[in-house]
Amino acid sequence: WAAAAPGERGISADAGFRAPEESLEYGRAKELLQMAVMHGRDDREKIKEALFWLESGTAKNCPYAMALLGSYYLDGGFTERSRREAERDPEKGLALLRRAAAMDAPAAHIVLGRIYFNGGCGVARDAEAGLAHFDRAIAAGARFIVSPGYNEALVAHCQARGIPVL
Repeated sequence: WAAAAPGERGISADAGFRAPEESLEYGRAKELLQMAVMHGRDDREKIKEALFWLESGTAKNCPYAMALLGSYYLDGGFTERSRREAERDPEKGLALLRRAAAMDAPAAHIVLGRIYFNGGCGVARDAEAGLAHFDRAIAAGARFIVSPGYNEALVAHCQARGIPVL
């Protein structure tokens, strides 16, 4: 899972990669979130339990749990309802995403790539740094990049590396 880019809604499943060694906590959180948002549902109890598992995984330095939890704080929730009820904390979200990226979590690189590429969340626009994050995501196993809107430079960059942009 990965948060939508700033100003977008929702999360994207698996962010185009398969985590080779997920922690049990991350696996449980991902399962709960899939059930919580399936078919437009918004199950607050499952989201709350998923957050518990993401916090547990983050405490054990699981980069995948860290990236998803960072996305949660960055976006302020996983669904429309949870965004209304949660406190958005972009500073905490960025810190978690940067820690996860330092451990080469592809989802963290994708989210950070979009933030740097477009600017936002208190980060100045830096297309070069954004593309570098996309390259690190690809090197870490990303199979595609989710782009917030069409951008010729980003599409050309990814296609030159054989990576589709959705």
